[in-house]
Amino acid sequence: MLTHTLQMADFPPPDSDDENESGEDMEEESEEEEAVPLTHEEHKAVGTEFYKKKDYRAAIASYSSAIETFAAAAATEGADAKTGAVYYSNRSAAYLMLFNYGAALEDCVASLAMDPTNNKVINRKGKIHVVNGEFDEAEAAYQLVLSTDSTNAVAAVEVKAIPTLKNRVQLAKDCLKKFETNGMKIEGRQAVSQLDIVLGLCPQYKEAKLIRCLALSASGRTDEAYSQTTSLMRSGMTNSSELLFVRAKCLYNMSQLDDAVKHLRQLLQRDPDHKAAFAEGERRARL
Repeated sequence: MLTHTLQMADFPPPDSDDENESGEDMEEESEEEEAVPLTHEEHKAVGTEFYKKKDYRAAIASYSSAIETFAAAAATEGADAKTGAVYYSNRSAAYLMLFNYGAALEDCVASLAMDPTNNKVINRKGKIHVVNGEFDEAEAAYQLVLSTDSTNAVAAVEVKAIPTLKNRVQLAKDCLKKFETNGMKIEGRQAVSQLDIVLGLCPQYKEAKLIRCLALSASGRTDEAYSQTTSLMRSGMTNSSELLFVRAKCLYNMSQLDDAVKHLRQLLQRDPDHKAAFAEGERRARL
C-alpha cells in the first residue's frame, strides 16, 4: 500500500533584538513546539485519503510510513500482525494502480505472511500472476480462495478464464508451427490475433511477447517484429536466449544473413544445447 511521510513543519519565531523606549534591550523568548510524530494508524489514514484522491505515490509514501512505524511499535510494545498486513495490502493496491506489478506482488506476499487468510489479498496476488503470465501460480491462488469461500465471485470468474488464456497461447504456437511447414502468412496473422488478446490481459507476459514477435515476422511484419525485440532488450531482457533466437529469425526474414548468423553463434556460445537455434542454423544452411 502507499506511503507518504508527512513533514510536521515547525516554525519557531525568531529572536527579537528590538530596543524599548528607554533604550533597554528587550528579549522575546518563544518556546519551540515539538512536532508530534504520527502513529501508524494515522499514517494509514493519511495514505487512504491520498488513495481516494488518486495520488497513489503520496499514498505509497504514507503507507510506507505506517509500515515502518508499525514495525517499531511492534518491536517495543507488541502489535497485532493483522494490522501490519492491512498496511502492506493497502500499499500493494496503490502500487498496482501505478502498474508496478513487482512491488505490488512483494507487498501481497508480505501481507499474507502476516495474515494468510485474507482472500482479498490472495485474489490480488492471483491477478498479478495473470498479468505476468504465471498461470499456474494464479490458478493456485484462486483455488486457495475457493477452498475457503466457494462463493467468492472474483476467484470463480478469474480461475475459469485461465484455461482459455493458455489455449490461446497454444493456438498461436500451433499456427507458427504450421507456418514453418506451409509458409502461409495467414498463420502468422492468426497467431498475432490470439496473442493480442492474451497480452491485453497479461501485459507483462514475456514469453507471449516473444512469440508475438515471431508471429509478426511470419505475417510479413518483420520490421515491426524486429523493432519489438529491440524494445524487449531495452526492458531488461538482454540475457534472454529466446530473445536472441527471435532476433536471429527476424534478421533472416529481413535478408540480413550475416547479422542473423552472428546472433545464432552468440546464442549457441551462451547455450550450446539450444536445439531450436541449432536446427535453425542447419535449416538455413541448406537453403
